[in-house]
Amino acid sequence: MAFRISRGERLKKDIKNIIILGSPHYILLDMSTIFGTALFSLGRLPDLNEWIMLFVLFITGSIIMNGVDVAGHYTDSDVDKYQKPENPLQKGEINQFTMKRAVKYIYILAIISLITMSVLSENLTLILVAVAGWFFGHTYVTYPIRARANWLLASPWFSSGLAIIPLSGWVLFRQEASIYTAAIFLLFFFPLMGEFLTKELNHLEYDSKGGLITLPMVIGNKLTGILGVFFNLFSFIILIPIFYFKGFFNEVTIILMLAPSLLATIASAQLIRHPIKNAGSAQAWIKIAIVWIGYALLISSLINI
Repeated sequence: MAFRISRGERLKKDIKNIIILGSPHYILLDMSTIFGTALFSLGRLPDLNEWIMLFVLFITGSIIMNGVDVAGHYTDSDVDKYQKPENPLQKGEINQFTMKRAVKYIYILAIISLITMSVLSENLTLILVAVAGWFFGHTYVTYPIRARANWLLASPWFSSGLAIIPLSGWVLFRQEASIYTAAIFLLFFFPLMGEFLTKELNHLEYDSKGGLITLPMVIGNKLTGILGVFFNLFSFIILIPIFYFKGFFNEVTIILMLAPSLLATIASAQLIRHPIKNAGSAQAWIKIAIVWIGYALLISSLINI
């Protein structure tokens, strides 16, 4: 005799699966960078109202990223059946109709959160930056643009979307456009480019089976690896010292940045030795390095207060 699942139990199971598909551990890791850039821009500890705005920004960004990630699993099912056969969609624990409906509800929550943030902060620049991040994320995974499937657009599109996360922390307390705004964006954009290219090398087999054409398939693994090394090292070896000599970073920040520089160097050395074989571990190193940039800014801000 077949057991029928009640509507309440079905709803609980669907919510659990949506949370899993939203990759909350990665979202929290990525969103944590806004605390570093926010305190770095403020130059002091936030007051109560500023803490509230910071947490509302954190929640808003997390909701948007969750919706984008779930939408990505919906459109990426041809690749996921090879790369992530254990996820709830591939195991048949949730259907695409439910996922599509979930994305709609998550996006409604994101709109409510954006409105709340705009009322609390009265910061038009922040809202525009948040909407831009949402645009890049949504159009990266969904049609008609779906930059994910375009070998030329994929890496800069993805990197721009994620670099907006720490940028939003900066503009939360500094609305004016300046060279520092561009510096924060570029500081994260370049290593994100390197991380993305490394990920494409790591996922080459799955992407190929799923029908995606990626950069390594067009220009070759070796050249993609070289580009990955360039982007991995550019931000840490060239850009960070430039920011120091321009007065954007002080000695404390530079010392704390040595850790991500070392991690990026390790990742690059692995890519040079063997682009495909070492792509997985290299990607992990550069991911840690990117997140540590945010923590380096946070720690240096606390030290300098």
